[in-house]
Amino acid sequence: MASELEQLVAASSRLAKAEDWGAEALRVNRRLAAAAPRSAPVLLRLARCLSVAGRLEEARDAYSKLFELEPDEQTRRIAQHRLAEIRARLGARRVSDPAEALRLAEEATTKGRLEESAAWFERALALAEDDPAGDECFVLRSWAAALHAAGASRDALKPLRRAAALDPSRRANTATFTALTAALVDAGEPEEARLEADRLLQAVPGDPAALAAAARAYAALAARRKEPALAARAEELRRAAAGRR
Repeated sequence: MASELEQLVAASSRLAKAEDWGAEALRVNRRLAAAAPRSAPVLLRLARCLSVAGRLEEARDAYSKLFELEPDEQTRRIAQHRLAEIRARLGARRVSDPAEALRLAEEATTKGRLEESAAWFERALALAEDDPAGDECFVLRSWAAALHAAGASRDALKPLRRAAALDPSRRANTATFTALTAALVDAGEPEEARLEADRLLQAVPGDPAALAAAARAYAALAARRKEPALAARAEELRRAAAGRR
């Protein structure tokens, strides 16, 4: 029969493979860290659980302690990467101006520090949520635009999907769904982009930005399928977006 320690090791491994860093993983890895305080892999998992739970100071201390154990190169790089993110999140908590949080987020994205920028965008989003006049969808679109400008087109889909879920009305939240259609094209998903374009145009058939995004979706799908009908539809939409018949 497996010992309690062996059971904890097995549970920790199972949860890590499942990318589950929730309450059970935190409990398991706390007990493992108490039993094996000089195990870098255990401390790494514990720090990740603490970070996911929002216990940022504890997570920072755990990652910092890990460096004292002289971990292998891969573990060290992972810890450095996540420690930078946590420090950014802690710093972001001190900012109360959403415009300043957005500025710092976009600055970090431009410099390629995507983990840091995510912390600032999340802070800007939290401030928008707490402000009756705040526009959460605008913050998420700004995040997506910054990621796209940084060359992370596929990553840009995540904040746009979040914005679409916040307000699923394509008529009221046209800017988000227009950006989502364009982002799907940039991410190499023309099939989904065309479907989204069709749904968008049903809601706002004469919107120039929606027409332009739909034209891109149809053109991308036409290039993939080599279908003249799709190319003709793309040209029709381009002309409509430009105000030409």
